[in-house]
Amino acid sequence: GNLFEQLQPAASSPQLKDNVMAMLDQVPEELAETAVKPSIDSNIPRCLQQFIPANYDELKWKRMSPSIKTAFLCSAENGAQVSLLRIKAGGKAGHHRHLGDEITVILEGSFSDEFGIYRKGDFMLHGDDHKHKPMATKDAECICLIVQDAPIQFTGFFSRLLNPLLRKNYYAY
Repeated sequence: GNLFEQLQPAASSPQLKDNVMAMLDQVPEELAETAVKPSIDSNIPRCLQQFIPANYDELKWKRMSPSIKTAFLCSAENGAQVSLLRIKAGGKAGHHRHLGDEITVILEGSFSDEFGIYRKGDFMLHGDDHKHKPMATKDAECICLIVQDAPIQFTGFFSRLLNPLLRKNYYAY
C-alpha cells in the first residue's frame, strides 16, 4: 500500500473511459453463440431456465384432470423424475398417497391440504405412504416443482380408476 501511495498517476487519454464503456456492451463473437439468453419471464428461477424456454406457457403441458396439468422436465437413471405441476385457481387434486419420496417447491401461487397452507417458496418433503388432498387457493393458479421417485396412487372411490394411467405416464418418460 505504501508503494502505491508513492507512485505518480500515469496520464491517460480522454477517450479511455468511453472506449472501455463501449467494450462492455460488446460480446466477443466466440461467446455470442453460447451466451445464455435471459428468460423472458423473470419469475422462473434461474436454475430452471435451462428447462423452460421463455415462460411457463411455452412448456408442453399434459392435462391430468380438468384443473391440473403437468410438464415433464427431466429424469434420472434411478427413475426419479422432475416435473412441474400447474393447478388452476381453486383446483383440487384427488385424495392420493405417495408410493415413494416426493419433494415439492411452490414456485407460484399457493395450495393447502389437511396439514396446512403452502405459499410461494415453501418446500415440502412427503415420504412413502404420505396421504393428502391438495387444493390450490382460489386467488391464483399454483405452479409447483415436483421431484418424485415413484408415482402417486389415488385412493378415492372413483379416482382409483386413474391409477393404471398414472403409472403408465410416470414410466413413459
